[in-house]
Amino acid sequence: MNLPPEARLRVDLEDAVRSAGEEPGPAVIDALCSHLRLMADWNPRFGLTSVSTWPEILDRHVKESLLPLRWIGQGGRLLDVGSGNGYPVIPILACRPGISAVLAERSERKSLFLEEVLRTTMLKNARVLTADLGAPGLRAPEEQFDYVISRATLAPGEYMALAARLVSPGGRVFLYAGAVEERAIGTETARPMEQLAREPIVGRRDSYLFVLQG
Repeated sequence: MNLPPEARLRVDLEDAVRSAGEEPGPAVIDALCSHLRLMADWNPRFGLTSVSTWPEILDRHVKESLLPLRWIGQGGRLLDVGSGNGYPVIPILACRPGISAVLAERSERKSLFLEEVLRTTMLKNARVLTADLGAPGLRAPEEQFDYVISRATLAPGEYMALAARLVSPGGRVFLYAGAVEERAIGTETARPMEQLAREPIVGRRDSYLFVLQG
């Protein structure tokens, strides 16, 4: 995983944040830079990503993580199912510091990484939960969330069944998936969900961010 020099890193991140309709303030860019540097340092030992070139990292990790922001307010509670290397949740929290978040990750090693990211970026309104929320028989958190998000952690139908139980009434669920998986989105939910958007992911054929409301 290769990062560009600091000056280019910051300029490219500022452009990405601005393109997402957000203000690329210093605190936002500092958090994004810290996350990327930690991922580059930890990746050889922890296998956090197979994406290696900077253009791919910028597109696949950073820009895709910023897509949900137009549907996320300045406050509320967010659950990230399968936080892994911290995408999409860390960029979201960097741009929405008023949100409180639970980062659910089944791998203890990746949970350690996420704890370090939160400490380094000083995102204080977030905590890591080491648990596989998709495991059979595992009790999901008792609380409900205004936003539930996941990126390629569970099969769409399985994820939507879980998300429908955890999202509060009127809350929003985000799913990264392909068009072929769209028919599974509403088949296993505990209650009807309205599809608000089907946002194409630039540069990835037949891939979308689906936004649904509970």
